[in-house]
Amino acid sequence: DFSLEALFLCQLCAMFLNSRQLLVDTNKIALAARSLCLVIVFCRRVLLDQVATLTNAGDGAESASCTQAARHLEAFLGSTVPRLCQVLAELACCRGKLRETGLWKVALEALVYVVEDSLAAAERCSLSEAASNAYWTALRTTLSKVVSEALPCEGSSTQDAADTNLLAQVIGNLLAQRVLACSKAPAPVAEKAVHLLQALASRQGAGSSGLRHFFTLCAGPSEAQDARELADEKLSVAAMTARGVVAMSSAARIPCRDALLGMAVPALVGHVRS
Repeated sequence: DFSLEALFLCQLCAMFLNSRQLLVDTNKIALAARSLCLVIVFCRRVLLDQVATLTNAGDGAESASCTQAARHLEAFLGSTVPRLCQVLAELACCRGKLRETGLWKVALEALVYVVEDSLAAAERCSLSEAASNAYWTALRTTLSKVVSEALPCEGSSTQDAADTNLLAQVIGNLLAQRVLACSKAPAPVAEKAVHLLQALASRQGAGSSGLRHFFTLCAGPSEAQDARELADEKLSVAAMTARGVVAMSSAARIPCRDALLGMAVPALVGHVRS
C-alpha cells in the first residue's frame, strides 16, 4: 500500500532524521545512521518490486497488476522521493557540530543511492506530467544544493578534505553516468547536470574526475566498449567510484549529447586554458 509506505518513511524522517534534534544525545546520532541505511534498503525494495511487476506485462490479472504497479511508481517517484531528497539533502548540507559527527557523509551516500535507484525506475515507467515535474524538479534542486553546500569544506582537516574529494567523485559519476545517461531526463535537467559537472571540475582543479567527464562528453562516441567497461556500468555509482572509475566510458550513452555540446565545449576549453 503506497499510503502506508509514505506514512512509514514520513514518520521515520520526522522521528530520526530531524536535523534540529540530532544533537540531543549520541543515541540520536546512532539511530539516524541506522535510519539512513533503512531508507536505502526500503526504497530499493519498493522500486525493485514495482519495476519487476511492471515489466511482467500480460493479460488479465497480470495486466491489472502492471497498472497498479505503474500507479504505485508514479506516486512514489512523484511524492515520496522528492520528500526524501529534501530531508537527505538537508542532512548532507548540515553545518556546525552536526557536521563534525560525520553524519553528513552517510546522508550524502544515502541520497546518491536513492537518486540512482529512482532514476532506473523512472526510465522504465511513464509518469504523469505532474509527477514527472515534481520528480525532476526535486532531483535538480537537490543535486544543486549538494554541490554548492555539502561538498565545499574550507579549513577542514586533511581527512575531511580527502572524504569530500571522494564524495565529489561519486556525485560526478552520478551526474555523468546516471543523470545524463537517463533517456527520460528533460533537457533542463541534463543542462543543469553539465553545469554541476563544471562546478565540480572548477572546485577540484586539473586532473579531476569532473574534467575527465567533460573530455569524454566532448569526444566522439566510441564504437565499442571492452569487457571491463561493460562490467563497470553494471556497478552502483558508489562501487564504480571505489573501483577507480573516474569518467564515463563513452558519450554514446548520453541521449542528448549533441544538444549539450554547446555548453560542454566552451566549458572544457575554459578549464584547459586556466
